[in-house]
Amino acid sequence: ALGISDLFDIAARGDMGRMFLSGVQIDRYGNLNVTAIGTPDTPRVKLPGGGGGCNLSGDARHVTVWTAGHRAPVNKAGKRQFRFVQQIDFISSIGHVTRDGTLREALGLRGGGPEWVVTELGVFDFEPVTHVLRLRALYPDTTVQDVLDNTEFEPVIAPDVSTVPLPAPEHVALIR
Repeated sequence: ALGISDLFDIAARGDMGRMFLSGVQIDRYGNLNVTAIGTPDTPRVKLPGGGGGCNLSGDARHVTVWTAGHRAPVNKAGKRQFRFVQQIDFISSIGHVTRDGTLREALGLRGGGPEWVVTELGVFDFEPVTHVLRLRALYPDTTVQDVLDNTEFEPVIAPDVSTVPLPAPEHVALIR
């Protein structure tokens, strides 16, 4: 068991191999928001905050982003509520490109940034030149159209999108 200060020390030394992070908003470059929805002057919703995700997203060698909330429900006003948005309201954890277009390499960050994004609709990585979210695999019950319908921006679609195999019965039994 590690204390929180130990966790940050390990990351700051460059000894953290992988970190798993999530966000209420995720943009095309893997930036995450867990701080506030709305403008900095007038936030509509205050979220729990980064809890050190900013440091960890800059220091961990590899980051996997995950969410079980990729599907964009329709609110009472009839508007879709996207988690994967064109532009997040606040950057809590850094992805590959900042809001002003600065590449993470130019920021001098130790870590390599988001490598994978795993959602209930599919598995994504980032296109190496543009650094835009790229669909790599779907689950047996999802389609490319499901991803497009539930993402506010257009992700890159890999030419060889695969299907994630279902877990073997013995793995399901072990999990249960």
